[in-house]
Amino acid sequence: MDVIAAYCERWDTTLRTSKHHYIERLAADGHRVLYVEVPANPISILRHFEEFKRQVMPRIQAGVEAVGDNIWAMTGLVPLPYHPALRGIFDRPLVNQFNQRVFLPRLIAAQVKLSFEAPVLLSYYPLAVPITRELRLSRTVFHMVDEWQGMAGIPRSLAQLTHAMLVHADVTIVTSARLFERYRHSAKRIELLRHGTDIALFGAVASGSASPDPRILALPGIKIGYYGALHKLDAALVIRVAQVRPDWTFVFVGPVSGGQGMGHRESFPHNVHFFGEMSRASLPEFLAGLDSFWMPFAVNELTQSMCPIKIFEVLSAGLPVVSTDLDECRAVAGELALYACNIEDHLAQLNKAIHLRSPEETKRRVEAMRCYDWNNRYKEFSKLLQQ
Repeated sequence: MDVIAAYCERWDTTLRTSKHHYIERLAADGHRVLYVEVPANPISILRHFEEFKRQVMPRIQAGVEAVGDNIWAMTGLVPLPYHPALRGIFDRPLVNQFNQRVFLPRLIAAQVKLSFEAPVLLSYYPLAVPITRELRLSRTVFHMVDEWQGMAGIPRSLAQLTHAMLVHADVTIVTSARLFERYRHSAKRIELLRHGTDIALFGAVASGSASPDPRILALPGIKIGYYGALHKLDAALVIRVAQVRPDWTFVFVGPVSGGQGMGHRESFPHNVHFFGEMSRASLPEFLAGLDSFWMPFAVNELTQSMCPIKIFEVLSAGLPVVSTDLDECRAVAGELALYACNIEDHLAQLNKAIHLRSPEETKRRVEAMRCYDWNNRYKEFSKLLQQ
């Protein structure tokens, strides 16, 4: 089976998503995948010129670049910014349609080069709606991993493209109950398939075979940590909790700048540390040095509709977890995690969590996550992709 995954963030991002886990397993099964990154436009180039010059331009020049066995990545340029910031002028489906027509020859050329015939479209950002007929697809699968309208910088008119893709796709796969309920009446067929975890990787923390990161061990006091996209967190909540507990150390791993970063880091107390991004392979060492994992998410449309991958991963590492009280976290973790709605709740639950590190509790968390291993999730995903 040949698969076109479009449109996506850069393949080599350190924040590995469900699409990476599924695509890598598809490739290992002998399927071929063309991973199409969101094309650059004049505004994105100006705003992130150094990143464009260092990362995007070499991929554009490469045309189609092998990034793994049976996986190729590509991107390109489009002439118009499709973005809500320009007072609505460029927040129209016609702008995207024009861009897609411009990008189409490059995409078809990549298909020809790779000898793709009747591929399956695995759609993420639904920008490809206007060109699905020209791609000569055998099937379209819409994988909704977030509520796009809850994300910063997303055109308001993308809601129209989302509806069009729901109607067009043979099956829509959503990752949260909120997305399922919202879109089940619009989709031709819709299935709920939540995220998963890598038991083999994160289980090393629970078994004690992962050596704690020396940088974490060197920090004083109780150590509370988080890794992932920082823009989803409630900065005011983090600041206040850290101020109340100056004897604890709070460590955040993730992008330090850009759309997924945490702004105004200089305003955080001295006991809050930002470590930047870490490779996925080093996350067990980070977790092994913590007393508890904390997910102080802001409550908004994005977080209420998402299914956080890290709750699967951290529970499969055996750690106690405290999270902002979100429906998806409760649906996945149930009584295995602790939940909070305000500053006082977060402080009380964190204080409780640091005493929940018994071997029995650790084993219970790991065992509950085994069914969510990515290998099991992939079997379900693959069936939906190929039916």
